[in-house]
Amino acid sequence: MLNGTEEDLKQTNVTQPAVFLHSIVAYRTIESASPDMVAGHSLGEFSALVANGTLSFEDALQLVSVRARAMQKACEMNPSTMAAVLNLADDKVEAICAEVQKKLAK
Repeated sequence: MLNGTEEDLKQTNVTQPAVFLHSIVAYRTIESASPDMVAGHSLGEFSALVANGTLSFEDALQLVSVRARAMQKACEMNPSTMAAVLNLADDKVEAICAEVQKKLAK
């Protein structure tokens, strides 16, 4: 996580446990805030479940590791990528996606 190569850190089997660990470290540094509720989406659900005491850190880390390896395998079987779209109107994003779909269909 701190010493890996950039290429290694892009691998989901490395990235997901790293994100989970960073989330737990961040939570534990502000644990005294004692939130009334927690929430998480996708990978973030695991750190939320640890924060509210539903899962132990150890169990959650094992689940995240299994999930990360399965997703890595899926990525290798069907190479793809993700991107973030910032400050672009929804209609423009939809138009770009439609154009890409047309090109892929050819």
